[in-house]
Amino acid sequence: MIKPPGDEALEALLDDLGMADPPEGFSRRVMHQIGSLPRAGGARITSSSNGGFQMKKVIWGIATAAAVILAIFAMRGFPPVEQGTEGTVGAAKKYSAAQLSSKDVVLGDTAAQAFLQSATFDRLIKDPQARNLLSNAAVQAALRNPELTSAMQSADVRAALRSEVVANIFADAAARAELEASLKSGMTAAAKADAVGAATRADMRANVQAGMKAGAVAQVLSDASLAAALSIPAVRASLSEAAFRDAMAHAELAAALNNAAFVAAIQDAGFAAALSRSDFAASLTNR
Repeated sequence: MIKPPGDEALEALLDDLGMADPPEGFSRRVMHQIGSLPRAGGARITSSSNGGFQMKKVIWGIATAAAVILAIFAMRGFPPVEQGTEGTVGAAKKYSAAQLSSKDVVLGDTAAQAFLQSATFDRLIKDPQARNLLSNAAVQAALRNPELTSAMQSADVRAALRSEVVANIFADAAARAELEASLKSGMTAAAKADAVGAATRADMRANVQAGMKAGAVAQVLSDASLAAALSIPAVRASLSEAAFRDAMAHAELAAALNNAAFVAAIQDAGFAAALSRSDFAASLTNR
């Protein structure tokens, strides 16, 4: 039997690959597909020698393709079942697994909701002084920081926020920088006292502006309670805002920081979060 051209190369390739067992039923399926090819047109077997030769070429071509596929599978391994329809399902499962679960979805701030339904909030919203304080936009913005509201549970922090001397320091860029530098360096009590004395002498001699600023900073830091309050970043951040300092310059608003209803409210974990709620704002305006 005469083999078509190129058959020797195919046999050499198969010899190099060696023996490999295909999946069960693979050969049967390949041969079944070969047998089910249409028998019309160019594939029709005729009595002519040319037609017979053409049919042989078709069969050899199919067989060659099947052999090459078998050789590739033998080298690279047979594809897993999931590469078919089940593979698509597997990809869908992977995509689904990447989605957020119901546990990851934030359904609401339960702490804020609990605060809005508490007796503490009811007392707060019924107190005119506390409502006046919370109606100030700058105060509201500062109190939305939970670090600040937590710090304000200390009477010393509330005193620092109300202090006119502290406010003047933060209103002056040079004095504020001096304060920051002193806090960063951790000035000792003795050094603070020396600075106060030097600044006082300077004030008495020539009323030097720089000496006054240094003296004010040293005086504030010589007070342990004020120094501790100003060491809190959230406190300094609030005092750095001109609008907040302006609010604290109003005696009525400053006094409200010690309002009993307000102090009780800021001790609640849900207070800061509740400030951002629309129902909180509505409660302030509807009273």
